[in-house]
Amino acid sequence: MDRAYRSPATHHNAAHHTGCRASQATLTKSCTVLLEACEGPTRWCPGCSTQYGALIPGMEMRSWMLCLSLLALLPFAVSRCPPLCHCTSNIVDCGNQDLLEQNLPTSFPTSTEVIRLNQNRLATIPNGLFDNLRHLREVHLQQNPWNCDCTVLYLRTWMQKQQQRSLYKDVICTTPEKLRGRVVMYLTEDEVLATCQYWYCNMALISQLCLFVFIAIQAILLIFVIVFLRRFQKIAKEARRTAKELYQNADTYTYDNYPTYNHGGT
Repeated sequence: MDRAYRSPATHHNAAHHTGCRASQATLTKSCTVLLEACEGPTRWCPGCSTQYGALIPGMEMRSWMLCLSLLALLPFAVSRCPPLCHCTSNIVDCGNQDLLEQNLPTSFPTSTEVIRLNQNRLATIPNGLFDNLRHLREVHLQQNPWNCDCTVLYLRTWMQKQQQRSLYKDVICTTPEKLRGRVVMYLTEDEVLATCQYWYCNMALISQLCLFVFIAIQAILLIFVIVFLRRFQKIAKEARRTAKELYQNADTYTYDNYPTYNHGGT
């Protein structure tokens, strides 16, 4: 029985589809564990190939349903290989794929230990790209035209925190001109921030323009409200004056037309 359970590893190593090897290995291992745990009448394990599917004596219906449910969920639990990359075991190879920031994978399988991004056209790395990969040991980043401006701060900080920092001595700045040829990992924070001054100036100018427009709009609205209130007060004053005149005219008309009686004796 033990030999039957070891055969999936041999079968997996002989597979030719490199993009799905990690998923196949996980599925095979899970299948083997389920086979050992389930008991019931003689059945074939669903999802396992007949080459290494083991017969299970006396499987009960409840165990059978458990096996089916777990096997159905396995494809969703296994991370897929990123597009334009080749995955073998815990290695994700995206090297020499002419990658740019636009088509760079946004995530990697959580079990990844090695990532190869060398020999591409990458100038920056998105912030936080490697943060959730707890098993990550090394990333190959050489032979890329790195842009050492504000956007390189995350990559520089990440490399400085790695144990095998000697792997990143070939990660060289291409732009800006004054930092060309410098090792990204050895850049000081002041050198990087100095390249951001023009960006900060532009942002400050844009912020000032936005503030000016906002204040101008508020001033126009305030003037409109003041003019409206004055017109409303004028109209209200005219209405009160007209109402008062009408009331006075009505009283005079009533008094003049009120009948008088002679109370003298006859």
